[in-house]
Amino acid sequence: MSDKNGTLAQLATYYPYGAKRNNELPSSGFSEKHQFIGQYYDDATALSYLNARYYQGANGKFLSQDPIARDIGMMQKMPAYILAFGGANGMIEQTSVLSNPQMLNSYSYSVNNPINFSDPSGLWYKEFITGQQSWPSAWCPFLKTPCPPMIS
Repeated sequence: MSDKNGTLAQLATYYPYGAKRNNELPSSGFSEKHQFIGQYYDDATALSYLNARYYQGANGKFLSQDPIARDIGMMQKMPAYILAFGGANGMIEQTSVLSNPQMLNSYSYSVNNPINFSDPSGLWYKEFITGQQSWPSAWCPFLKTPCPPMIS
């Protein structure tokens, strides 16, 4: 990161899951609070706040369950997610989810694939369900077979 004059103010590098690898602060003492993937980082707790929940880069896990996964597990909220997903027949196609056990881990960061995926919102499943990611881009990287057509 540079200051308004273009002088180096901070140089930070990270391991794949976001643990700090190197954090150089030149003599200016500048310290940016938005760090790994541009989210707020608290030096005292070594936690990043990814909008919906706290994340610990040292172990690559969120401290709490994905709120969307928790909502889906509550039957009274299920109809809204089924409709948002496009399952007008009252069902969500679960073959793709079950084909990759990492998708069932609601504490993991980017389905344990931080090199190829990012989770700045802390709500990865919501991004898929609400259409912010399309079927192929969100799910097909995890499938060993060709992508099935999207449910309409």
